[in-house]
Amino acid sequence: MKKGFVLLFAVVFALVLFQGCKGKGPADSSKVLAVVNGEKITESDLQAEIEGKPDNFKKMIENPEGKRMFVNRLVERKLLMQEAEKEGIADSPEVQKRLEAYKERLVMEQLRKKVSAAPKELTDQDLEAYYNQNKSQYSNPEMARLRKIVVADKAAADKVLRELKQPGARFEDMARRYSEDPTSKNRGGDIGFVTKDGPASRTGKGLSIALGNALPPEVSARVFALKKDEVSPAFNIEGKFVIFQMVEHRPAQDKTFEQVKEQIKRSMEFEGSQTQWKAYLEGLKKNAKIELKGELAKPATPALPKPPQSPPAPMSTPLQPQQQGK
Repeated sequence: MKKGFVLLFAVVFALVLFQGCKGKGPADSSKVLAVVNGEKITESDLQAEIEGKPDNFKKMIENPEGKRMFVNRLVERKLLMQEAEKEGIADSPEVQKRLEAYKERLVMEQLRKKVSAAPKELTDQDLEAYYNQNKSQYSNPEMARLRKIVVADKAAADKVLRELKQPGARFEDMARRYSEDPTSKNRGGDIGFVTKDGPASRTGKGLSIALGNALPPEVSARVFALKKDEVSPAFNIEGKFVIFQMVEHRPAQDKTFEQVKEQIKRSMEFEGSQTQWKAYLEGLKKNAKIELKGELAKPATPALPKPPQSPPAPMSTPLQPQQQGK
């Protein structure tokens, strides 16, 4: 059964490709590259095979070995098609059903391209106005690259903090020796860059966030105030103790208009095409006679309000910084 499904998939794929090639001109009149059981594979078939592929694929057929590889693919596909014809698979209801579904998607795609083919020509003034209205979307938030050490209890945290005060002590070495966080331990505690007020910092709380690459809001302000290479006190978070070190601090910075100009253009073109398509679809609905039958003809029932959610349970251990050894 699995073999039949694989053959069916190959046949559908081959049918789509070969039917799509019929409108590309008289293929048999072009240069013949191979003959499979009397059926020709031509230069135009090869061009259809690489159409739409990246430029490096197109350059491959300039090389004899690359061209032979693509032609071999066409030979294999031709053999599959010939075998499928013998088995009557091409005319089977399953294949025809799938081809019809593919045809419907292709036609819809082409219609959408036609409807959105001529969006408004955007000027630099349009782009800059959009930039000024949405500046917050085009800024790099305040970020910090941090290292951390996670230990099980206060005694272990105090021990680490004492050792970090010793001459020549390196945070990375302490992290590799003592940290219980498997993700950052072997990197010397390095967790990369985290944001101070980014989405990740505003969602979730407690240990799952503190041990990940974002900080709970309660910790964030204290950690972001650290100077380069400065070490924080140990923060008691749900029974675990986390010590941070500031590696690099980057202040928030707005991107210039020129830096995001092309990005804005793509966004506005996409939004314009979405608006055009929605208006077009609404117009079709307005001018069409649409009847819902049976249960669907009844007025829609308003959605029931969601039951109120219970407030999150308080943390078992309040978030408290443990002061470094006195």
